[in-house]
Amino acid sequence: MVPTVSLHPNPSNELINISFREDQLSKLELYDITGKLLFKKELNTNTYELNIANYPSGTYLVKVYNQNNALLNKKIIKK
Repeated sequence: MVPTVSLHPNPSNELINISFREDQLSKLELYDITGKLLFKKELNTNTYELNIANYPSGTYLVKVYNQNNALLNKKIIKK
């Protein structure tokens, strides 16, 4: 089952709030538009604040995985 994830605000200048069902996710990854991995985090709570303040403006891809390695891709925009 693909995880259900909420990312807001989007676009953002600084923080992206990520929320999901507690039993859904185990890993979060952030990639730039070229596919370069910028950030990786193992998750053990149902909310996470992703700080994007130090990244340049542009489009990024957030990949979230559940414990069965099902994948969900979401685009975020850094203003």
